[in-house]
Amino acid sequence: MRTLFILLLLTQYSVGFSQKRFTVKDPEIEFSYELPTQWQRYDDGYNLYLKPPTQNNDEIFLITYLETDRTDLEPLFDFTINKLLPINEPGFTLKEKGDEKVRELDAKWAIFDTKIDDVTYRNFLFFFIENSQIFKLRGVARTHNFEKYKDSFLTISKSIRSTTP
Repeated sequence: MRTLFILLLLTQYSVGFSQKRFTVKDPEIEFSYELPTQWQRYDDGYNLYLKPPTQNNDEIFLITYLETDRTDLEPLFDFTINKLLPINEPGFTLKEKGDEKVRELDAKWAIFDTKIDDVTYRNFLFFFIENSQIFKLRGVARTHNFEKYKDSFLTISKSIRSTTP
């Protein structure tokens, strides 16, 4: 009986964290990503917004992709975190940055804070280049909720698979 209980508990645990793969088709590229259960998707034609079920509706994950002929990720990422974000994001404070892999591809990430209307948000930024596209991924959550979503932000980022049509 105890084994059955543990098995049921593990089944519930794995179902709660299951994900579904979605595909985006664009004239220049096709890519797919995994969306956590209960998250919603919105596409405005420029960005793809992924939203978890939240109490205050402030958490979001954005997928932006742009055609590029560049192959060196470092200058693009450095320009973004050292020049672009400090000018455009109120209260920008870089917390940490590092390197990651998406399969065999190099990726860069950063965690930083921004402040809007006296609310501090923690941001997860993730960049990589694949099939002549730069993927600029960003997860945002209120600072006190960030750890709750951080793993999902990274999982979605690393789940992206692109192909050329």
